[in-house]
Amino acid sequence: MSSRKPRRPTVMLLVVSTCILLLSIISIGGGISMLSDPSGAALGMDTAWLSNTPLPNYLLPGIWLTVVYGIGGFLLLYALWLRPRWGALASLTRWTHEYWAWDMTLAFGISIILRWVVAQLLMIPTTATIQAVIFAIGLAIVIIPMLPVMRRYYAE
Repeated sequence: MSSRKPRRPTVMLLVVSTCILLLSIISIGGGISMLSDPSGAALGMDTAWLSNTPLPNYLLPGIWLTVVYGIGGFLLLYALWLRPRWGALASLTRWTHEYWAWDMTLAFGISIILRWVVAQLLMIPTTATIQAVIFAIGLAIVIIPMLPVMRRYYAE
């Protein structure tokens, strides 16, 4: 196994990018549906499911999905592939010694697992197959960047 930095994107970057892209598309679709119908009925959801939460409807989750996981996911993809130098975010590198988008990818994946899936399972009394799919995607987004080839590719 070579310790030199890869010159081109790795297959694992393609895999994690596909996961982020899929999640971003799902997020924007679901988020826009929640924004246009905060009752959740358009997605087959019921506001009664929110009884254990501080939320009266699906408006705030719709904003979160659209902005953080949807648009945020597309910005993350841009950063993973084109490596822009955005000042304040570049300071993350001193802790991990990887390009800042690598750090943000881990944060993105952890957020998906904790905020999206685990929070849903704890607060909403019903489960759906999509939760397992999103959990698996979030797990992949956390695990893949930790692989040695990805750490070498994003080493600063």
